[in-house]
Amino acid sequence: MVKNVTAFALLSLLLTGCANSDTVEIPSAAEIGFDYVFVGADKQPVRGMVNNDNLEKFFVFGGLQDAGSASVFDNVAVSRQNGGAWTPASVAYWEPETSYTFMAYSGESARSLAAATSNGVELTGYTVKNAALAEQEDLLIAAPVAMTTGEDITEEKPVKLTFRHALSSVKFAFSSSFNERVTLSISDLTIKNVAYKGDYKHDGKAFVWTPTADRADFTVGSTELIDGSATCETPEMLLLPQTAESLTVTFKLTATGVLDIKDRVITATLPAVTFEEGRRYTFKAQVALANIDPADTYKPLEFKVSSCHWEAYGK
Repeated sequence: MVKNVTAFALLSLLLTGCANSDTVEIPSAAEIGFDYVFVGADKQPVRGMVNNDNLEKFFVFGGLQDAGSASVFDNVAVSRQNGGAWTPASVAYWEPETSYTFMAYSGESARSLAAATSNGVELTGYTVKNAALAEQEDLLIAAPVAMTTGEDITEEKPVKLTFRHALSSVKFAFSSSFNERVTLSISDLTIKNVAYKGDYKHDGKAFVWTPTADRADFTVGSTELIDGSATCETPEMLLLPQTAESLTVTFKLTATGVLDIKDRVITATLPAVTFEEGRRYTFKAQVALANIDPADTYKPLEFKVSSCHWEAYGK
């Protein structure tokens, strides 16, 4: 199979169609393609987060020579269906003995915010949606890939991209100091006054998030019942990476059995933590009588935090 394209300058083959009757024939094998697309650090995906199995679309910048150029692909969608081949929305062709740089990201809401730079894709004013995980949007960024073609462009391999998760995720785990005669449940757990909007740019050494002054309350969700000494967890939630010195959480606690407490609002302060991109954070606390007994002065609930890279999640 071959495609007729304009002969007046081979560079024009990248983004334009036929302009006159003088044509050369370029085999379709010379089209710039994408394959081996891989989402790093996600061995146990959670619903609502993108992984190797459910990634269906990303957006690519591609340029000649200059890593910050978008002369070949300018924020072009690349998609696939049912695990098929990756297909760019616009066709481009390799040039022989030419250097290219490609960079990409995944996340529809980032499309109007993304720009190609010499260091990779940067975002200005990105917003993390305040919603349940299934309604949130995972954000993936791929490092720039440099490629130089040979003389025979029909032998060029597809562009290989490896994406990283650019956000943080958080969840809460609770245990009970009571025996099986008391069952606890926790609902409406909300992180108060958390940053949700920021810029993702290179500081000369690495990409960093710089949150704006915008703040909101993020409701993570509810746990299952804690029966006796069992432990249960809230759903996960994506957060903007940020340094949090004194975040607070509130939740409703209900006790049944030999204790009868309904929807008591508990407030607790989280330990200082820096949320880093691509890491999962779990805040753990044990609920005791001193935390909920109305006949006594409440003892503040204490959380401990642990974190791991996403590839270690679930181990």
